Amino acid sequence: MYDLIDIFKDISEIDAVFKIGSISENGTIYNFTSCDNKTYWLKPCMTIEVPALAVGETATGKVDFVENNKSVQITFDVEIDTTIKEFLIPHGSFVHGTLPMAEIEINSLGFDNDCPMPVLYFQEIYTEILQTLDSSNDFIGDNLRLYFLDDYQQDNNMMTEDHYSDIINPMKNYALFFKEQLKKDLRIDREYIEENTQRIIKRVKAGEYVRGGNIVSTFGRNLSGVEFNLSIAVKKDPTCGGC
Repeated sequence: MYDLIDIFKDISEIDAVFKIGSISENGTIYNFTSCDNKTYWLKPCMTIEVPALAVGETATGKVDFVENNKSVQITFDVEIDTTIKEFLIPHGSFVHGTLPMAEIEINSLGFDNDCPMPVLYFQEIYTEILQTLDSSNDFIGDNLRLYFLDDYQQDNNMMTEDHYSDIINPMKNYALFFKEQLKKDLRIDREYIEENTQRIIKRVKAGEYVRGGNIVSTFGRNLSGVEFNLSIAVKKDPTCGGC
């Protein structure tokens, strides 16, 4: 049978492709509009690499500003080749397991307060609903909980608008990207995803609000983003026949 954790890990290691509609420039500051209305998990200070104007060289840039699903402004260290049609957005880190062990692993990822990469956390333990013998699916992963989280300044002074533009919106985009990659995976029943609903829950400090406005935080550090709840059908492994 296919392993759900292996499937999630494979998909978590897929980079997004920013497809460029147009480029405007001011020195080494470039504004890229998206031709398909997707900025994925781009956020300020994220590092992006593209071909430089000088043939054979690479330009390294830092994201300055993102207009969600419209455009991104990036400052590069050298002039870039403006004939490019796309660039890669590096994927985040995948972590799974129970909360205590996941927090240890997340804290070891080397995030800093300037520009950390996102983490995709699959919370275990989950339920497998086994299917009938004549079903093309092996089991249903029921009510799965995936967190798409990013780090931020630990002084808690981030304004609500910045919190949404720099963390919540990019992580929601990441969850939707993950869903689309799941649908492309041949180990997953695409129709089951399309015929059933999913939930996206915005998480501040990946926790819960309680009485008095206090927050019960899931992790010991400031990680915010979205929780993605879904159920998926995993197909039977065709290589595992009878003896």
